Amino acid sequence: MREAAVVMVAVATMAMTQCAPAPHEVPPASAAAAQEELDQALLEISVTQLQDLYARRVYTVTQVVQWHLARIGRYNRIYRAVETVD
Repeated sequence: MREAAVVMVAVATMAMTQCAPAPHEVPPASAAAAQEELDQALLEISVTQLQDLYARRVYTVTQVVQWHLARIGRYNRIYRAVETVD
């Protein structure tokens, strides 16, 4: 439930901030390191902090939403907390 709420906050934040293209593409070799960086940066983030990351173009809204959807996919197999993701 919390992940779904965070996704909705990310989408709402997108409407309040300008969206920029992804800063750079992640090479496949560093995909695990990039995932770990995203996990550390976004796991316990506030809306104010998220808006700051968007403003500084550290992450895009697309990256954040995809991160949340991946977490839902990863943990929903265990907890079955989310019925559908549209």
